[in-house]
Amino acid sequence: MLAPSWYLTDADWFGLLPDAPRLDNDSRDVIGNVARLFHDELGLSPAQTAAATHVILLAVEHLSDTITHLADQYDRTELARLICGLNLIQAHLT
Repeated sequence: MLAPSWYLTDADWFGLLPDAPRLDNDSRDVIGNVARLFHDELGLSPAQTAAATHVILLAVEHLSDTITHLADQYDRTELARLICGLNLIQAHLT
């Protein structure tokens, strides 16, 4: 788990998640499959590591396109959730 540090925001991304917009059932199933692929056990295989990197890159490309072309469709709450989530990702990578 992450220890509090200067690079973490005070906001709790997981606490903000229940109020986030919801995906349809098929998309939620995909998220569940990804979560099962990257379970909490240590020792991911090289194939799982490559897959995780691929998923992260696909997500970042999606976010980049969305933020660039559809920024006006997001309100302050959505942007706060996005910034908090990106900050949490950066903290884990740090």
